Amino acid sequence: MSATNTRRGKRKTDTQLEYPTPPTDEPKTPNNKRRKQPVGATPIRQSTALTNVGASALRGKRPRNTTVTSSVNTTSVNEASATSVSYRGRSLNATECMMSSNKELQTERDNEAREIVKRHLIRDVPSVLANALPITPLLRKKAKRLAIEVSKKLTKYINSYKPPTTGPSLSRGAQKRGRGNRRGIYAPTSLQLQREQTAQSNEYAQLIEWTSLGTNRGTSESAEMKKTEKQMYPGISTFIRFVADTLDGTAKSTKGRIDNTANLRRLVTFDKSDFTADDSDDYRRVDLALTQATDGADRDGDHSEQLFRNALALIEVKRHPADQEQAFRQLVLYTRNIYATQHNRRFAWGLTICGTVVRACLFGHDKILSSQDMDVSTSAGRRNFVGLLVNWAVCESERLGYDPTIRCHESGQWEIDVFGQNKEKLTYEISEIIFSAGSTFGRQTRCFIAGCEEKAVLIKDAWAVKGSSTDKIKRDEIDFLRKIRDTLADDTELVGTYPFLEIGGISQLCRSGQHIDDCTGTIYSDIDQETLCDIPVRIHNRLAMSPVGKPLQKVASVDELIVAAYDAMAAHTAIVKRCGILHRDISLQNILIHRMPSSEVKGMLIDFDYAVYITDLKWEQQPDRTGTPPYMSIGNLENSNVPRTSLDDWESLIYILCWLGTIGVNSANQNFNKFENTLPIGGWRSGDAKACASQKRLHLSTADSFEDTILEHFIAHQDYVHLVRVVKELYTTLFYNSKVSPRTRGLKALTELKRLLGEPQPYAAQPHETDFLDHQVNPDTTNPFERRAEIAEAIADKLLSVFKVYRDQACSRIVAGSLANSLRAI
Repeated sequence: MSATNTRRGKRKTDTQLEYPTPPTDEPKTPNNKRRKQPVGATPIRQSTALTNVGASALRGKRPRNTTVTSSVNTTSVNEASATSVSYRGRSLNATECMMSSNKELQTERDNEAREIVKRHLIRDVPSVLANALPITPLLRKKAKRLAIEVSKKLTKYINSYKPPTTGPSLSRGAQKRGRGNRRGIYAPTSLQLQREQTAQSNEYAQLIEWTSLGTNRGTSESAEMKKTEKQMYPGISTFIRFVADTLDGTAKSTKGRIDNTANLRRLVTFDKSDFTADDSDDYRRVDLALTQATDGADRDGDHSEQLFRNALALIEVKRHPADQEQAFRQLVLYTRNIYATQHNRRFAWGLTICGTVVRACLFGHDKILSSQDMDVSTSAGRRNFVGLLVNWAVCESERLGYDPTIRCHESGQWEIDVFGQNKEKLTYEISEIIFSAGSTFGRQTRCFIAGCEEKAVLIKDAWAVKGSSTDKIKRDEIDFLRKIRDTLADDTELVGTYPFLEIGGISQLCRSGQHIDDCTGTIYSDIDQETLCDIPVRIHNRLAMSPVGKPLQKVASVDELIVAAYDAMAAHTAIVKRCGILHRDISLQNILIHRMPSSEVKGMLIDFDYAVYITDLKWEQQPDRTGTPPYMSIGNLENSNVPRTSLDDWESLIYILCWLGTIGVNSANQNFNKFENTLPIGGWRSGDAKACASQKRLHLSTADSFEDTILEHFIAHQDYVHLVRVVKELYTTLFYNSKVSPRTRGLKALTELKRLLGEPQPYAAQPHETDFLDHQVNPDTTNPFERRAEIAEAIADKLLSVFKVYRDQACSRIVAGSLANSLRAI
């Protein structure tokens, strides 16, 4: 299958991009060719990007997850704590689209897929097919009976199949209806009847060609060897349609019986094959996809180009069994789009077909489980494949990976259930999709704007890691937000600077009239325990928060940026001191803004996914490496053994301000043309963690170096002069604070600097140094980062007080500007 062929046709502009709506509880195809959304659904407004500069770089497709207005983290490296290596879907924001070509992006994703298959694929799991069985005993019994009936009919058809014989064709006159008959009633000739009977008997002949590959049945051996992947598509589609048609016939014959099959899904392939869907974000072409046909649809799937949004499972086809590894890799790449476009997908299925060998793949949040071979050239392989298709047609929607707590009503309104600590439930109406899961593995965070009783909230949906089925959730954001809410509720100055938890808890599934926690145990309920030992336990968390914020780049000016950043760090300091919680992931996406009724801008610190209780840090032998790489502190990137403190988060804030100062605070004055890899700050996001840390050490080594390599490239605008002053003052206070001794300043130990300068004599403390903040720090400690960590609270207080001065000045300028605008309007 070609991975780089472009689709013909007129290219869409950014304003013409179509944003998909989430699927219903089951994959649905339109019941007529003019509709390209699930039956009964109405479009939900998809949040557009801050800037659409990246859309044209990817075949005119929308950049995924560009607008992050929720507590989400798309590039955290801390997922490695749950799995051996972390893989995140590429969030194509404006900066990345400017700095990464399509070829680089494709190569990066190919390498990622290769590593995923290498490290996260568990092969030949016998119980994978059992995990598709219906949950209720009655449906299991029905599925077993139907699978036997379909297998018998398939075997009978294959054994009785006769290759079509060629005969004389009808004359044109004989083919015209009503020739020689006034009523227009066509009287078929014996030759026509013979041809119709032959066509009927060979309706599924193409499945014979596929199932007989390598057996020399129905075709010559040389013809088999020349058969390409595309020539296999009709046979595979016909096999699946045979199962669907047989089930349809069974449903009609059993209608009215107690054990009827009238509610079966009709699963078929899309009538298109080997094409790039409109809801894809790259050039790759999907071989086949399984979907559910609805009443009034064609026998095969609809022509809708929203393939990923309506697909139940994707099918990757290869000609030879030797290409199995490549098939796995490409299926991994495509399945990422399933999660991105189907916002109620808990897990996903997929199929690889290499020659006549079929494998079912179950995509979880940390592992991919592959079934054993189902060789359709053998009767046993056909029975297993038929059984899988029948189970998918019969089973409950949650066994297909769909979330029953996110549903679409007949009116087209989407609803989502959020459960509380005691399993109480609130139902919200979704109005906007803010963030979709763009990754195959991990937390798969999704965010929605929703409402309940006219109050807007932000709903965050994610799969959190637990140590085991009996342990507590690691870094439980709901627990953190509940603690913050209860502790800071009386502080009016901090209102709106942190997310207020409305309700939150573990998502619930209803089985046999009882609610159970949605977790990996509900996904892998029929997987053997030996396989489950290698899979981390995850819990499905969902919480509703207020107020609803907007991205930091939505500020109207540099002064508003300064105000918002200060508000976020004021909340950060209060949470550290009064709640004992350290955030550990200060990034551009995790500081939002919202406007008060007075139009005053407020900054809000969000996303406590990677927060930790400070008391728990004392038990860590090696600190976690958490955060978003471009904004991570040097010690965090180097994975040093220096304890993480609030100073790491303050260092991250400096990097955020430098980033925005270079590319522009908002779309009004952004200058993407200057943002190239040649700029020094580009080194903060390229290469591995060690390379990023090395670049930051180089740029921040001295005040002159910091100014020449970073501050010099800030946008040349008078408003940015204030931002330069803020950044310089924060940098000096953190790294070269006059209130600490020379040993605690800078990025390298003073003794090492003297050695580099040719002065190897040890440093001797001076009498006046007893007045410094670090006078009680162990003199044997030479690492300035370690020395600062011991007095982190004092330095953080100083940073906040310095920042407050600039924040007050920014507020004054905002008020003066508003007054001037009012006077001009008069």
